[in-house]
Amino acid sequence: MKQKIAAALLISAMFACSSITPNRYWQYYEMIQPVKSASLHYEDAEISFRFVIKQKKIQAFITNKTEYDVTLLWPKVRYVDSLGVKQGVANYQTVFTKHMEALKNVVVPAGKTIDDILVPVNYIKKLEEPWAWEIKPLFDQTDEKAELNRNKKFSLIFPVLRDSGGKKDYKFDFKVAVVLPYQTYVPR
Repeated sequence: MKQKIAAALLISAMFACSSITPNRYWQYYEMIQPVKSASLHYEDAEISFRFVIKQKKIQAFITNKTEYDVTLLWPKVRYVDSLGVKQGVANYQTVFTKHMEALKNVVVPAGKTIDDILVPVNYIKKLEEPWAWEIKPLFDQTDEKAELNRNKKFSLIFPVLRDSGGKKDYKFDFKVAVVLPYQTYVPR
C-alpha cells in the first residue's frame, strides 16, 4: 500500500513539474487594427472575433451573427510575424499531424460560435521521439530580452466567405502592450 501511495505521489510530482514554464515574463496584448481593443475583440454586423493570445498559440472564438452560414477559409488564414513574414497556420484538427497545412474550410452556422486555435506552422517541429512535438513561442519570454518584445506587432489575416455573397479578408493587427516580470509568491 505504501508503495502505491509513493508511486502516486511521484507521478503527481512529475506532472506538476512538467507544467512549470521557463518563462520569467508575462506578456499582455492589444488589438490595434481594425479597432483598438484591450479585450482582443472585434465585431461587425455579420461576424464577431474574440482572441486569447497565449505563449504558443492564439485561441479564436468566432461567432456568426447572421441568419445564413459563413465559411471560414482556413487554408488561406495567415499569421504574419513581427518581421512581416507570412505563414500558414494549424488548427485543432491539424496541429500535431503531418497534415498541418491541409486545413479544411469550416462552416459556421447562423447564430453559432466556433472555438479553435491558430498555431503558425513554421513554429511547430516534430521531434525524434514518437508522438512528440514542440511548438516555438510566439515571442521569447524567458529572459531579460522579453522586455524588447514591448510594442512588437504581428497580424492575422482571416478570409471569410459569406453566403450573402462575396469574400471578406479580416485583418487583425496586435501588439505586445505590456511585459511584466513573473514573480512567484515566497512565504515569509
